Amino acid sequence: ELLEAALRKHDIYDYFDTISITSEVARGKNFPDVYLLSAERLGVAPEQCLVFEDLYAAVMGAKAAGMKVAGVYDIHSEHQWKDIKRVADYYVTNYVDLLEDLTYGAEEDI
Repeated sequence: ELLEAALRKHDIYDYFDTISITSEVARGKNFPDVYLLSAERLGVAPEQCLVFEDLYAAVMGAKAAGMKVAGVYDIHSEHQWKDIKRVADYYVTNYVDLLEDLTYGAEEDI
């Protein structure tokens, strides 16, 4: 309930093609179930997915689904950051840096 309300309040709900939550599957984010459900709903193979996660257990669940994972720094899971960086395919410490990297990469292609 709160997820949809928060996304609508910030005018980003329409940016999502699908939303999957753990209450729709048997196990939590430390297992691949919710990630595989998302890939199925999107109609893409798990290996074509990039998941952004800020918890080590969730990073492990997405990796178990066969997906690439970008670990996202969060002060509340800072104690897991070393493990997240070790396991994730990529990591970001803040989304502003990610946007700058994407912009820089786009300029290189021009």
